[in-house]
Amino acid sequence: MQVWALAVTGAREEAVATGGGDAVVALWRDATAANAEAKATEQAVVVLKQQDLENALQVGSSATGSAGGTQGFMTAEEQPN
Repeated sequence: MQVWALAVTGAREEAVATGGGDAVVALWRDATAANAEAKATEQAVVVLKQQDLENALQVGSSATGSAGGTQGFMTAEEQPN
């Protein structure tokens, strides 16, 4: 494809229009920032899920103690009124 015309639009040059000898005008949108933002959001979600898992595992291991018992927990009879 030969490009005979090129136009950049927008203050931040986010879109480009090209026209060629085949009488087709193609509109191009720069998705670099949108793709980077989506990837950052996805990574943040993964980090939050990993943190939730780590927190749950930490709570679970401290609740059962090293012997696998119920250290730190009181039965209903042991709790103060």
